[in-house]
Amino acid sequence: IESLCPVCLEEVRAQLFLQEGKVTISKTCIEHGSFSDVVDPDGNLYLGTISKRYKRYNPYGLVLPITSRCNLKCKWCYLPDKNIEFDINQIKNTIDNCPHRFIVFSGGEPTLRKELPELITYVRERYPHKFTVLLTNGLKLAERSYVKELKEGGLQYVILSLNGFRQETHQHISNQGLIELKKRALKNLKKFNIWTILSMTLVKGLN
Repeated sequence: IESLCPVCLEEVRAQLFLQEGKVTISKTCIEHGSFSDVVDPDGNLYLGTISKRYKRYNPYGLVLPITSRCNLKCKWCYLPDKNIEFDINQIKNTIDNCPHRFIVFSGGEPTLRKELPELITYVRERYPHKFTVLLTNGLKLAERSYVKELKEGGLQYVILSLNGFRQETHQHISNQGLIELKKRALKNLKKFNIWTILSMTLVKGLN
C-alpha cells in the first residue's frame, strides 16, 4: 500500500500486518529510515471495516467537487491541481438527480469557484428540505464579506480544515504560515452563526 513518511510527508511503500490482534504498519523512507506503528488495536474491527461485505450504500450525503483548483500546495494532498472547472449545468443536473439530504461542495478548493454562492442558493431555493455544506481550507473565509454572502445564499454547514494553532504545524503541512487566516475564518463563521466542523491531518509528534 501507499503511505506517508511521518517526517517529510513524501509517499512511501508500506505493509500492513496482523500481529497479536492488532493491525500494524511498517514503512521505509529513503531519506529518514524505517517506521512502524499501530494502525488499529482491534484487528477484527479493522478487517471488518474494510471488508466489502460490511460496506453499505448510504444516500445521506453527496460530496460534489466543483473545481480541481486549489490555493494551497499541501504535502499530503491526494488531488494534484489539474486546473479543471466542471460545467455549472452538469453540477446543477447532479444536484437535481440525487437523493441525498446533504450537498457537500468540495474541490480542490471550492471557494475558488465564483459560482459557489449561486450553487448554494440553487439548493436553498429548489430543495429547501436539503442542507448545504462547504468543505474548505478556509482561506477565503477570512474575508467577512464573503462569509456574509455565503450565509445569505443559504450555506448551513462548513467543514473547515484546521491542523492546529501553531505556525510550525501549518508550515510543515502546507508550506506556509496560515494561522492568522484560519483564526479570522473561525471568527467570521461564528459571527454569521454557521455550523462549523473541524477536520485535520494528524502528524505524529507535530499536532
